[in-house]
Amino acid sequence: MRYFLFYALIIGTTSLFAVNMNLAVEYLEMPWLVDGPNIWNHYTETNDPHQGYTEDYPCDWVDSIADTLYGMPYHYGGKDSFSQWNNDYVNGSKGPGAHSAHWQASIPNSLSWAAGIDCSGFVGRCWEISDIWNCSCDYLAQNSTAITSTQVQSGAAFIRSSYNDHARLCYGRNENDPTNQWVEVIEATGGI
Repeated sequence: MRYFLFYALIIGTTSLFAVNMNLAVEYLEMPWLVDGPNIWNHYTETNDPHQGYTEDYPCDWVDSIADTLYGMPYHYGGKDSFSQWNNDYVNGSKGPGAHSAHWQASIPNSLSWAAGIDCSGFVGRCWEISDIWNCSCDYLAQNSTAITSTQVQSGAAFIRSSYNDHARLCYGRNENDPTNQWVEVIEATGGI
């Protein structure tokens, strides 16, 4: 979690959706062990010329083998629930999610190579959106009501859409901030 200043954002409320902040924390704290099979034995799509991690598609976790990491791995376009992630992780059918380097518009099915969650998928899961596979930053913004910074409460979302769309959840207000301009947020981010 990190602190975040209200600024240059569209703020969406969760008025149309249920909010599960416990789920948000579970996503943030989910432990998983990085091991060799999780890193190398993936990308098994039929006729996939890029099976396995290559120099063009490096694994973000290759230097963390034998480490326990926390938080569901970020994957561009990912919308995984815990069970979906766990099935891929345990079965070795997909590698742990990674940055957008693993997605290429010119390569069919490239989003299917890894498992994890992205920013809008994270907010959509916590808002318990049933149509999760169509959930994007645009979807969240279009199906929410704009609110003012003074109305922001735990479970509201910040959706930056001016450039590089990104969605994050408000975990709570910073009670030590005399200006009442800072909140604590939880988000799925590509940073490792």
